[in-house]
Amino acid sequence: MKRSKLLIIFQQLLFQKIVNDTPLVNESELLEHSSEIKKLTAQLCENPSENEAAAKIVVLASNYMEMPQLLDPILAEIIGALTRTCMEHFNDDNFSESLYYCIYHLSNIRGYRELLPLFPNEVQTFEPVSNAFCKDSKRWEVRYVLLLWLSQLALVPFDINVKAESRELLINNLIQKSIDLLSSAARDSDAAAFFLSRFLLRNDMVSRRDDFLHTAFNSLSPSKERLTTGYLKTLFHMLTSFDKLWAIPYANEMLTSISALANSPSAHHKLYHMKVIQQLALVFLPPRVAPWRYQRGRLLHIGPKKDEDSSEKHDEKKIEADDEIYKNDENVEVPLEVNSIEITMLLEINIGDVNRKKLDVYGSFENVRKCFVETCRKIFV
Repeated sequence: MKRSKLLIIFQQLLFQKIVNDTPLVNESELLEHSSEIKKLTAQLCENPSENEAAAKIVVLASNYMEMPQLLDPILAEIIGALTRTCMEHFNDDNFSESLYYCIYHLSNIRGYRELLPLFPNEVQTFEPVSNAFCKDSKRWEVRYVLLLWLSQLALVPFDINVKAESRELLINNLIQKSIDLLSSAARDSDAAAFFLSRFLLRNDMVSRRDDFLHTAFNSLSPSKERLTTGYLKTLFHMLTSFDKLWAIPYANEMLTSISALANSPSAHHKLYHMKVIQQLALVFLPPRVAPWRYQRGRLLHIGPKKDEDSSEKHDEKKIEADDEIYKNDENVEVPLEVNSIEITMLLEINIGDVNRKKLDVYGSFENVRKCFVETCRKIFV
């Protein structure tokens, strides 16, 4: 009876929240907790071995789970104090790891992408953070935080090969340990995939990126569930970057190796297989110029006015021609690789009668859309 009453009360509160859009957590109470969290953070930074302060921070911060944006006014101050204390004790073997656990818990509440800009990103912090990561740590939260920190440092434009002899060994250890963590069962595998995607896309990492991609293509196998999932996560993060020109030389080999996972029994393989081939299709598609693009102002030409008018008319005709190509999608030739990717996606969606036998009957991909429309008509009409 007590359990049923509690369930009824919870349902009533949930219904009231949905209808009235009123949060179940009092916003004024959360604002009061912020000053206490700042005091506990200062206390923890003075004495990092005090685990009680770290536990109180975690308990108070968990109250912000419903409205994590209320942490933003104090988040930069907290992360800055915690990371500075961590840097001061990088060489201390007996240093308490509770600070890393607080940073991980805050990233879990607010989201790791919100915390990335708050990490110190000076060039001189790259080597200390890398050396701290290469040390053996028992807790995966420490590796998770350090990998997020390194992923932010990977975006800093500096020459990583300045100290060629000392840096080469450090970078090799950094990459190898990150690859080993891809098969981890904890969340540090996600951070390792995110770090590798950013670090290997640097302009001074071309040779190491080539070695990593060929190793990843040869290691993709349904029998290696965790390692294959880690490689797929890394490829997905790499393909979601703004500039996809790096992927053009590897596109065909990547498609061939990833297509072998289409029939994998693993749910993680199917999920990231779908994500990767979606991004890979954008690599095969030809670039298009949007009609709403910004047009630069006219350049001043020294010469007769006729030349200015003729050049201006030529530019206008070129813009109109590009706009016509953009509007007429039927005139754009779709590569065969994109057709095969769309067929694979249709097969994985597995809607109604869309199966391999019917696709073999229809043959060309132009008629596959007819098969898809026919199936949707049977389902929804």
